[in-house]
Amino acid sequence: MTKAVLDLAKALMNATLLLAALCLFLGWQLFSSVESLTDQLVSTRDNLSSVHQGITELRAEVGQIRSAIASGRAIDTQLAERLDAIEMRISDAQVTMAAQLATIDQTAIAAAEAFAASLVRSLAEAFGQG
Repeated sequence: MTKAVLDLAKALMNATLLLAALCLFLGWQLFSSVESLTDQLVSTRDNLSSVHQGITELRAEVGQIRSAIASGRAIDTQLAERLDAIEMRISDAQVTMAAQLATIDQTAIAAAEAFAASLVRSLAEAFGQG
């Protein structure tokens, strides 16, 4: 009877250790996925930061044009050229922002898929089905 209780206690301890090891491994996988996602999002944020800077410069340029119009010193051709340049820069900024937002979406989806695949693989290995 005592041998059975000791064997049962050993089995319980082994199962507990295996579950603890599995939890540590899954936590490690989660943190590596989160770290990768964080790095990609930081890169995207830096790119969006430069786009934001460009938009700020455009706003300043629009303010200068308005001042020139208000003071009556703008020549029509110069004004048209500057406005065309601003239009092109705004268009470029919109394309860049759309691309960056798509990158953020793709990054989040890829990280979630990688984590899910890692989790399924780890669970399959842990339970001997992989």
